Amino acid sequence: MDIKSTFKDIKHTPSLDSRIQQKSKRLEKFFDGRSSIQWICFSDGISHFAEITLEGPSFRINAKASDKNLYHALDKVINKIETQLKKQKEKMKNPIHQKNQDFKFTKGREEALDEMEEENNLLKKKKKVA
Repeated sequence: MDIKSTFKDIKHTPSLDSRIQQKSKRLEKFFDGRSSIQWICFSDGISHFAEITLEGPSFRINAKASDKNLYHALDKVINKIETQLKKQKEKMKNPIHQKNQDFKFTKGREEALDEMEEENNLLKKKKKVA
């Protein structure tokens, strides 16, 4: 997992870096490391904003949150991104959404599907003849 962080109008401190690393590790359970996370933290003088852009092999998810305290904004944005990832994960479990994914079946499964297709073709031919 590639983690990048950018700070605008906020002092970059080691404690912020460690908090961002800690929060990013919470996202590792959703995918197998083929992703990059970009954190952007900035302030407008009154509120602090935290923004995440998470890119994976077949998706891109964004979330943004604000609070008077930057650490609370980080907590809010990580909760938002986790919610989006959970929805994405549930969506991919549905077979309708799996046609765009690169799923590879085991050899036995592929052979069974080929046999089923051949049987369906034979039944169609028999119906046409009869």
